[in-house]
Amino acid sequence: MDVTPAVLGAVFALAFGLIATMRRLKKFRGRYRCFAYAEATVGILAVFSGSMAALGRFHPWWPYLVAAGLAIIPITVLLGRLAWEWRRRRIVGRYYQNFYPDGALKDGMTFTQAVSTAIKQYGRISASNIPLLSFPSLKQTYETVASNGSWLSFEEFKTECLLGLSFDEDKSFREKAALLIFADPSDVAECREWFVRQALLLKLFRAAEGGDLAEIIRLMWKEKSFNAAIRQDCFLDAFYRLVKGKDKAVALALCQKLLEQHGTDTTKTAAVSGTTTTNADADVDATWINREMPKFKAKCGNVEPSRLCTEDELKLDTWYVPGDATECELCGYRCSKETPIWRTTWYGWRKRAPRARSHCEVCNLNAIRPVSSIIPPPPPPPTTEDAASPPSSQAGPSTAGPSGNQCVVDMPEPNTTEITE
Repeated sequence: MDVTPAVLGAVFALAFGLIATMRRLKKFRGRYRCFAYAEATVGILAVFSGSMAALGRFHPWWPYLVAAGLAIIPITVLLGRLAWEWRRRRIVGRYYQNFYPDGALKDGMTFTQAVSTAIKQYGRISASNIPLLSFPSLKQTYETVASNGSWLSFEEFKTECLLGLSFDEDKSFREKAALLIFADPSDVAECREWFVRQALLLKLFRAAEGGDLAEIIRLMWKEKSFNAAIRQDCFLDAFYRLVKGKDKAVALALCQKLLEQHGTDTTKTAAVSGTTTTNADADVDATWINREMPKFKAKCGNVEPSRLCTEDELKLDTWYVPGDATECELCGYRCSKETPIWRTTWYGWRKRAPRARSHCEVCNLNAIRPVSSIIPPPPPPPTTEDAASPPSSQAGPSTAGPSGNQCVVDMPEPNTTEITE
């Protein structure tokens, strides 16, 4: 009996399994990481079944042991690579956490010092998630605003998030969640709420159809979401999707509602929308709507417009109701109490898999945690003994050098855009 073909068959099966488990580690993170894990599982099963097919004719039972041993090799390789990558991310994250922990954002800081100070100030991100932040976005914001030693105000945060953004770049917008660490501490809660709301509107815009799509476009215009250019592009995309989907009646109703509510004088538009938009923004919206809406109404033909909800009924709560059990440690997104419309039944298994739900739908980090672990309860009031003790006994260990000055050595910045093997 020739042993060589059987051994070669087992070796080829093992090689196939190792190739499946040696994919880039980036594939095992994010929204579609289930496909990478499924491919690795298929590769491991191929190792076992291929080894059994090659060696099964030699003995009734020992080929099972050999096949199981060969299948353990790619499993060990994959788990080892994932553990090593997590360890490296944690080391890099702790480096940024401890590089300049006691400083304040000041003019003339290096990028590493500014990021370390911002991370310490934000205080919500675990060390293993820090390297997954979008460092190119942080670098750009640092060069334009943070290098002057000032935190981002709410308006500056919105400007930086929308800088160079188009309506079909929702991935680029989600990466801007990293800018929350540079937000002013007094405005950071408002910045988180605004960012999550805009990201959810983009996801709803991608997934909705028919009447829901028209209502979401109206909600964007009512709240003056994003900027005028993005709102106009979203309307154009939604209009042609409605017309292509044989929903001309809904498209006509959308045109009429926008013309009625946002195409009149700017004072009425701002009052109806309930937002704090400037007259310049209202002028841009009104001018564009008055010029373009009649053309789009004509493209709908002779149809009876559908009935859409009133202006007061336009609320994000119609599609998304935040829960109170888990929250993203970076952007503050809370998983919906009900299945969102952008998640089909194919994702239903995720509702029963706690680790699978650790992925944030907004910023794409695996940062969903229990609310109690992110927002700790307020500290208890100081006791009489604590109040009577001298301040020196309550102070923590000093980080100053022998001369009393803060010891800061600016180390070279690691390449943290992608931590791979």
